[in-house]
Amino acid sequence: MKLASIVALSVALQTFASIAQSASPTSAALKSASSSSFTESSSYAICAVTPIMQTEDGVLHYCEVYEESCDDVPSDGLEVFPESYYDSECESCYHCKCRNTALRQHSDWASFAPLRRKVPIERLPEGLNPNLKEVKSVYCKLKLNASSEVYFRIFRFVYIDVNQPTRSRSFSVGMEMDTPATPEALPHHQSLIELKDCLALSQNAYALKKGNQTVLLLRAGTPTPATE
Repeated sequence: MKLASIVALSVALQTFASIAQSASPTSAALKSASSSSFTESSSYAICAVTPIMQTEDGVLHYCEVYEESCDDVPSDGLEVFPESYYDSECESCYHCKCRNTALRQHSDWASFAPLRRKVPIERLPEGLNPNLKEVKSVYCKLKLNASSEVYFRIFRFVYIDVNQPTRSRSFSVGMEMDTPATPEALPHHQSLIELKDCLALSQNAYALKKGNQTVLLLRAGTPTPATE
């Protein structure tokens, strides 16, 4: 593995560990999206870096978000595009004044469709882009109210571009997983973390904010059959 790839992987592990440690096993606090400043539609540009997986609305991508200018240092983001794009560098972003404006669209989490399937407890999501490598998973529970809760796997993925190592990226995303039958159903040495400080963006998307980081938690449709 090249030096740049090793550095990217090391940073990914450190960042993911800090997210896991900051999630508290206390009662979850699910807040309304109205109290959040989290919105991508106000950003200057959202540029696709790599596809993650197919959804009902299109292809979910990891993106770089530029707040005010393409000269900004980008932050992590997610967006759905009609096709798969790699290393687009603003050519397939929306609300982008620097290059192609034909693909502008409006980011609206309220209309975000759920993922096609829940994630298996011990396997990768169905239809995951094979160019993404799993660094780590954290298993979490989010209480929606006094009688309802949902389970997520927060993945840390790394995308390594072997042709352009400087374009390698790492990011986190949470996906709803199958409900564990018992605590022992989790992989060895894994525990269930109860999340707090989550913002409801819609009925299918939540935002876990930790410091300057925002990790999206995406709801899903049906469980993945064990026979697949």
